[in-house]
Amino acid sequence: MVEISFTMIVQVLNFLILMWLLKKLLYGPVIDYLDRRSEGIKVDLSEAKRMKKEATEVIKNQELEYQRAKREAQNIVREAQKQAESEKNKILADAEEESHQIVENGKKFVDMELRTAKTKLHNNVIDIATAIAGQMIEQQITVKDQDKLLKKALEQFDQWN
Repeated sequence: MVEISFTMIVQVLNFLILMWLLKKLLYGPVIDYLDRRSEGIKVDLSEAKRMKKEATEVIKNQELEYQRAKREAQNIVREAQKQAESEKNKILADAEEESHQIVENGKKFVDMELRTAKTKLHNNVIDIATAIAGQMIEQQITVKDQDKLLKKALEQFDQWN
């Protein structure tokens, strides 16, 4: 049998008092601390999830902005290429028009020079014929002399051509 002694009762009472004191003085603050800590961790986790969600949104927005900027840059490049091609075609057309104009001006100049040369030649022929006629009249030459003068005039005419 178990004998209950006074020391045992005092020990049980001491134990119960100690438990009561521990519960009042230590257990409550520890539980409060653990509850606060648990609540803090929950808040931190919630904040981390919120920040992760915000970061995901920012990354998504940045990706969309990047794609938009990339499309815009491609459009700008395409537009610049179109403008460059258009400018190239305009320059080529202008150069071709200018070359045609130069050729036409050259042809006109050659035609004008040819007409001038023909006019000078015609005037020279008239002058030579007049000179020959004048010599023929002055000298009253024979037919043989006339043939010599005509040959001489034709030789001079051939030298000018």
